[in-house]
Amino acid sequence: MLRILHTFWDTGIRLRCPVCEQGALFKDWFTMHRTCPHCNVRFERHDGEETGGMSISIVVTAVIFLVGYYVSELTWDLPLWLDLSIWMTFAVVFPILFYRYSRALWVAFLHLTGDVHWDREPYNETRPTIIDAFLNHPPDQPAPPKRAEPPTPPAPSASSEGDDLSAHGQPTPQ
Repeated sequence: MLRILHTFWDTGIRLRCPVCEQGALFKDWFTMHRTCPHCNVRFERHDGEETGGMSISIVVTAVIFLVGYYVSELTWDLPLWLDLSIWMTFAVVFPILFYRYSRALWVAFLHLTGDVHWDREPYNETRPTIIDAFLNHPPDQPAPPKRAEPPTPPAPSASSEGDDLSAHGQPTPQ
């Protein structure tokens, strides 16, 4: 239990790498490093893992909003328009300020579940081009060979006995 709290404190609050506890998670306010600048551990290994941080942010914002709104309604006699404007502003500003911490908490969760760890081989990031992504093959592999043109169908043969069609497919006059 102490390890879990320590990981959430170092990663989620101090915004440090969960493995080495020294490298920074973020380059600037909104840009997260793909790997730790100190130990080169990948923070997110799969596409779509940033949605975990968004989920944390949504849940925390909704809980604080609802509890805060009802507490302010019960304790202060503010006009409804003022109360709603305060809490709606909170609902817009808080997720922006909490962004880094929600992403860091998600990385801490990924570390505790075993998804953030050292690799046996160095991590070389390859980014597919739009064409590679559209054709659905990785950029480090050659494109699949193009298919050969289908053979042209044979020309229609001359009409045989009992056939009432000419060589051009038109009925023959009788």
